[in-house]
Amino acid sequence: MSASIIRCFYGSSYRYLPAIRTARELIKAGTLVDVQLLSEVVVSGNGLDGYSPLPFSHYPKNGPGGPSMSLIDHGIHLLDVFGWLLGERPEKILGKGLTSGHAAGTEFLITKYPSGAIGHLLYNNATFPVTLPNEGIFAGGAGWGNDGQYVSAGGWISDPGSICVWGTRGSLRIFHYANALFLNTGDGPRQVDVAGLPSPNHFAAQLASCVDAIEAGSKPDVDAQDGLAALSIIL
Repeated sequence: MSASIIRCFYGSSYRYLPAIRTARELIKAGTLVDVQLLSEVVVSGNGLDGYSPLPFSHYPKNGPGGPSMSLIDHGIHLLDVFGWLLGERPEKILGKGLTSGHAAGTEFLITKYPSGAIGHLLYNNATFPVTLPNEGIFAGGAGWGNDGQYVSAGGWISDPGSICVWGTRGSLRIFHYANALFLNTGDGPRQVDVAGLPSPNHFAAQLASCVDAIEAGSKPDVDAQDGLAALSIIL
């Protein structure tokens, strides 16, 4: 009887969002030179009365938990993406997350990478946004805003999610779900074209990558070790 091979994949769907993939290409090409800081801030919601954590069936009581835009539910994707953009895993970690069944509050995570870059995540879903009416964006793809509301492609996202990356010679603003990317190398921000199908097609791209690896008998693009690394860091 021949031995069977089992390939384990990690569902890192954010790695398949076109704006993030294009940003990685720019970083790998040295456009920003040395990356110093990567950050995502999601401080929004409908106040404490409107706070809605995920149920215990999703996150068991007294374990890591929170709402859908919490550190454990959403931030783990960003933590994975930060390391993927840099090509390295953090060597130092500091943070505080929410506990399922406990009070709402502010979550943060700070990571330091061997290159010297700092990763920063800051979340609070039990307050109100401070974004102004002109700070939104028309969605180039379907996805979720910082308030957790789903917006179809072409719709207006009043509080869009984004990742900021600062380097010694340039900076990036990555609107991952809105499928827009802006680069500033000293002469002001300019929009960069992104290739690939926007959200929600990144889920299909992720599955296609799995199928390709199985058919080719090759190593997955994102394997179980990537998932274990992200989980161990955030825990």
